[in-house]
Amino acid sequence: MRKNPPNRRSFLKAAGATVVLPWLESIPVLRAVSSGKALTKVPLRFVATFFPLGVNTHQWGAAGTGENLKFKPTLEPLQPIKHKVNVLLDLCHPHLKDKRGHAGKVASLLTGEPGGRDNSAAGISIDQLIAGQIGDQTAFRSLALGIAPSRNRRGFYDSSISWRGADKPLAKEIDPRMTFAALFSDKSWLKRDGSVLDFVLDQAQNLEKRISAQDRQTLAEYFEGIRELELRIERMDRDKAEWQRHQASEPSISRRFHPDDPSGAGEMPDFALYQPQSFREHTQLMLDLMVLALRTDRTRVASFMFDSYGPKYSDFSFIPGVAGQWHALSHHKETPSSLHQYHLINRWHVSQYTDLLQKMDEIKEGERTLLDNSLVLIGSGMWDGNRHTCTQYPLLLGGSAGGQIKTGRAIDFQGGSMSRLFLSFAENMGAPLKEFKEATESFGSTLAG
Repeated sequence: MRKNPPNRRSFLKAAGATVVLPWLESIPVLRAVSSGKALTKVPLRFVATFFPLGVNTHQWGAAGTGENLKFKPTLEPLQPIKHKVNVLLDLCHPHLKDKRGHAGKVASLLTGEPGGRDNSAAGISIDQLIAGQIGDQTAFRSLALGIAPSRNRRGFYDSSISWRGADKPLAKEIDPRMTFAALFSDKSWLKRDGSVLDFVLDQAQNLEKRISAQDRQTLAEYFEGIRELELRIERMDRDKAEWQRHQASEPSISRRFHPDDPSGAGEMPDFALYQPQSFREHTQLMLDLMVLALRTDRTRVASFMFDSYGPKYSDFSFIPGVAGQWHALSHHKETPSSLHQYHLINRWHVSQYTDLLQKMDEIKEGERTLLDNSLVLIGSGMWDGNRHTCTQYPLLLGGSAGGQIKTGRAIDFQGGSMSRLFLSFAENMGAPLKEFKEATESFGSTLAG
């Protein structure tokens, strides 16, 4: 590192008011673009991700710690990153344990209140309570992303996990292009042939002369990653346009247009009209954009939904061995074939979560990584999709919040309260709460190990 790194004033003069850069070791004071407030240390981030319909409970779980941490089959994709993950077992919202059916199972995961068909309100979600205390330090108070829009009569109650109030759900952004544009606060690039990368390079061109060799390499990798994202978005736009032309010319056929099989092997629901052609690429793009937002400190609180609750779900027949419809498979009735396919869909979601953690772990921030400086939760609003139970939730937690949490464990909370877990998250993020629902005490010591 340089003996005399640039100070905040010279950094801002060199970088420009609108530049969006990753963490750099040569810049001891970072800047949140929207507020102009300085940071004296690497920030912490909180991410909540969600998938509906529960899990094959026979194949989900783990036991042990450290090198002896052993995963059941659904969680095996975590193996390469297991030293930075905790499997959270036997946690629930006690007052919701007897709630049946699908209604309210989306909104309740992070709020502790169901919301939905019975006219009850959803409450405030833990991510938004955290954002309420630290969100003013970044351009975006929080970021809500997903791949499917609201698509049923109950709307946001079954399509939003992030809630600012009982009747204030956060609408998800599902369009990769609009998400990318918003992160750089310069939507004019959408209307021209040039690249947003050109814009960022112009803003940062003087900075490379004033930073360390390691930071120059970091910037080179960062710019390469931006360009790759642009190209992927452009390719997806072309595929989507081709699909829409196909839909206009052959509506009876295009309604059966499968995201990874243009031959029309599987029927797609109406909401597919809003999705890019490839379901898998859409998912990976939105997760990569979330990583970009966290890396550049555009936000420190984010949520992502792999799907919402609805009468139809995304078609997973692109997974070898899966032929049925997701919702139908979740009602497996203990049939071996349905249970196996259900497990394969669960395992696919775990693999996407693993990819997210690995990408975050590749990004260095001082002596740690972006993953180390984060808490990344994944969970579902029910346990067994066949019976719609929420006596416990399938939960994984990646990262250590800057070393505050001991990782590489399967932690059995023995019927513990999710509300206590959320109090712990708030403490870890520097946004302590006196209470959350019925809880006034956190699991701080348990998570710290």
